[in-house]
Amino acid sequence: MTDSSIPSHNFLKNIKITTAIHWYQKGEISEKKAAQIAGLNHQEFLSCLAKEKMNFLTVDDDEIKQEVSSEKQKFIRSLRGKYKNNLISSEDFSRQKQLSSRT
Repeated sequence: MTDSSIPSHNFLKNIKITTAIHWYQKGEISEKKAAQIAGLNHQEFLSCLAKEKMNFLTVDDDEIKQEVSSEKQKFIRSLRGKYKNNLISSEDFSRQKQLSSRT
């Protein structure tokens, strides 16, 4: 086996990037997953999409809903102080607080 028959590091990296872009454009994986497969951070992956003149404004409704829900839960926890790990309704929260103040 000669050196010319061994794919270079750049060749393998390009294959990973090309594959990730292909799966991303088909909607089979998210931007985050595509960047991970390509071995790049998110900004580097977006730069690769731009270089290839690919659309990188693909929006996945489920991904957005999940991110909004996660951010909402983080925000609620930040407001609750010592009760930050209790993700319950405000009525239940109030009842628990009243019960704990009685004891």
